[in-house]
Amino acid sequence: MPSHSTAEYAVIGLGASGIATVWNLARAGHSVIGIDKSDVPNDQGSSHGATRLLRVAYSEGERYVPLVRRAIELWRELERETSVHVFHQTGVFYAGSPGNEFIKASLASAHTHDVRLEHNAKGLNNQLTLPGDWSSFTELEGGFVECENSIQCLADQARRAGAKLLTRTHVKAISERNDSVEVETDRGTISARKLVIATGAWSPELLPALAPHLSTERRTLHWFADPTGRYALSAGFKPFIIDAGDGMSFYGFPDIDGRGVKVAEHLSGGDAVNIAQLDRTITAQDTNSIKHLARKYLPDLTGPTHSKICAYPMTSDGHFIIDRLAGSKRIIVGVGLCGHGFKFAPALGEALACLAQDQPPPVDIGFLSLRRFDAKTF
Repeated sequence: MPSHSTAEYAVIGLGASGIATVWNLARAGHSVIGIDKSDVPNDQGSSHGATRLLRVAYSEGERYVPLVRRAIELWRELERETSVHVFHQTGVFYAGSPGNEFIKASLASAHTHDVRLEHNAKGLNNQLTLPGDWSSFTELEGGFVECENSIQCLADQARRAGAKLLTRTHVKAISERNDSVEVETDRGTISARKLVIATGAWSPELLPALAPHLSTERRTLHWFADPTGRYALSAGFKPFIIDAGDGMSFYGFPDIDGRGVKVAEHLSGGDAVNIAQLDRTITAQDTNSIKHLARKYLPDLTGPTHSKICAYPMTSDGHFIIDRLAGSKRIIVGVGLCGHGFKFAPALGEALACLAQDQPPPVDIGFLSLRRFDAKTF
């Protein structure tokens, strides 16, 4: 029988940033209901795949650096709360062809914010096979996050703080009233003082006004076998990102306890898809280019042994949207995290929680406002 629930805050979408929002609100002492159409964690969106790169020397823009540093502080706070190690501060290796714009932008962010770097022309103790004239360096503050494990920790801590998580629950309609927001689901109605929407690839469905700024891209993650042990975390192999020029950019992670070396292309402008019609079948086209890159730069790998599809929610300018919904007093949105948003999750959740509480976030997020689309600037 349909039920009616009330809370101070409701959060729709319990991927990385959504569950981090619930965690931040619940541990601040508020009543919170989180809603997701799948389980938490799940492999249906963009918050899965075992590991996520955490870069601090941020090529996407210098203004992201304080935000990622705040995220590191909160990842460490989550680890202290749970005694579970989810952020591995291994450093990240960067390499690129001569005159590479990605390398230039990464170094510019590093220099502006005094990110600790180690210049190493040979790169990863010769574990990667790179041309001798390439630029390379290791950024020491970054590393990688275990994504499903961290989402599970955030969910567990949110529940311990009193949050209620409704999984396998479909949102049918949202209506804003003078004193509340009503969320109609297939399990009943939820009334909340404020609503946060962090629905990733499903956002255009709930936020049609933002649809012109949002799209979803189909990306593929791959795991390769490492028969030599050369690319193992225990052998000192680091997560890396390589821009070979000509649109060929990819990243990877060390083999952790024999789980395989994860490698994926890091490209923009992929084919837009409808999340409801996303084809999750792995094809030869999905694997051909990554096999070429792996054989060229990590020649001892074999495979791929398995692959997974990831849905990347993108914005039209490649940057996140973290803001109050235009024309609304009670709805806050955290959408379009563009595949590179996972590392920021606890800080984005903190910012969304602050906006819901009418408080200024501790780190400037003004550059992620919806206003930039009206001004057509970033």
